[in-house]
Amino acid sequence: MPPLAKQCIYPPPLKKGGRGGFLFATGQIPLNPPFPKGDFKLRRAARGFTLIELMVVLFLIALFSSLVIPRLPEIDAGGPERGARRIAGTTKFLYNEAALSGKEHRLLFDLDNNALRPRTLNASREVVAVKGLAAESQLPSGVKLLDVAVAGQEKVSSGVTTMAISPTGWLPQTVIHLESADQKILTIRLLSYTGSAEVYEGYREF
Repeated sequence: MPPLAKQCIYPPPLKKGGRGGFLFATGQIPLNPPFPKGDFKLRRAARGFTLIELMVVLFLIALFSSLVIPRLPEIDAGGPERGARRIAGTTKFLYNEAALSGKEHRLLFDLDNNALRPRTLNASREVVAVKGLAAESQLPSGVKLLDVAVAGQEKVSSGVTTMAISPTGWLPQTVIHLESADQKILTIRLLSYTGSAEVYEGYREF
């Protein structure tokens, strides 16, 4: 019979013994037998984490929290990035709503008031305001709609321009430029077949 390496063979129990063990012909042994000698991973998994290891994990969590949390007010402060997120989120919402409802949706850019005015067509083909998550909204304070160029239309820097979103999953490529009070400029390009947005620093043309 070939030797059995790194295995523990125990005879079948005869009867239950005291203190969580079984009585065998050779005496009483623990209910949970030891792992084979040298099997470090199994023994470590059974032992669990030590107090020092848990303290190290908690220290790292506290350290990363102290680095990230103070930066949150900066990220959420006004600025063109926040305006870009609002435009991108509104466009994607209207794009999905158009596909789900089978109705054309529109996004009106009010450059004079730095506002977004979502619209849709009702059953009578009348243009009505969109309610709920995509209700009319203004860009953050200090952020200006510099200009908007909808494919097939002239670029405008004042007044209102409209981007139509088809229920078939298409919108004309639209390029938007935002400017902050400190003259930081972002370029937003809305993609035709996904309704997604690409954001670039600086003033770009496509």
